[in-house]
Amino acid sequence: MRYCKRCLYPENHPLNIVFDDEGVCSGCRVHEEKDELNWQEKKTRLGRLFDHYRNKAGRSYDCIIPVCGGKDSFYITHVVTREFGLNPLLVSFNHEYNTKIGIRNLANLVTVFDCDHITYTLDPDLMRKIARRTMKRFGSMYWHVLAGSLTFPVQAAVKFKIPLIVWGVNGWLDQVGMFSHLDEVEMTKKVRKEHALRGIDAEGIIEEAAGITRREVQPFIYPFDD
Repeated sequence: MRYCKRCLYPENHPLNIVFDDEGVCSGCRVHEEKDELNWQEKKTRLGRLFDHYRNKAGRSYDCIIPVCGGKDSFYITHVVTREFGLNPLLVSFNHEYNTKIGIRNLANLVTVFDCDHITYTLDPDLMRKIARRTMKRFGSMYWHVLAGSLTFPVQAAVKFKIPLIVWGVNGWLDQVGMFSHLDEVEMTKKVRKEHALRGIDAEGIIEEAAGITRREVQPFIYPFDD
């Protein structure tokens, strides 16, 4: 088993990782870009993007921000509200793996930035059924966390007709260098399924005998393109 000489990530990282001749991983190499980027120029381009979506068609919200209460949630909400003056709708999927500190952090986030916030909480019994199902099928009791966190914000965007979703982090870039900072990567349905959900969408965990029907997995079904 090889490990990165800098960050110690192993070669069997679930997002796939590449090592160069010096034993440094692709994630660390992409991280080096941060020292050379023109961050002011990137901020200017981001501002133009935000201006394009700001209060169009009489909407009360300029964008959606998926949040969980962690550091990325606080940072991106600060940038969107304090630095660019947008009015976001904060959206969370309650995966039930919560701690008291995490619950408090999420409450503080909403209070500090004075934003509207909606949370989707699935039937806890159904959540346990799905976790058992995915654990038995492919060894993960975390599938519903990623599926819900990457699906509910898009469902909310469609429902409330808010075309811009601002994500606080791109794990595929930051962890393994799958993309470059120059790519300006967007979240897509394909990336969600292939990299976050291990290639298994909601339909793949339906098990009638276990009480997991298509109706039960509706919160994990990505909206259709039309």
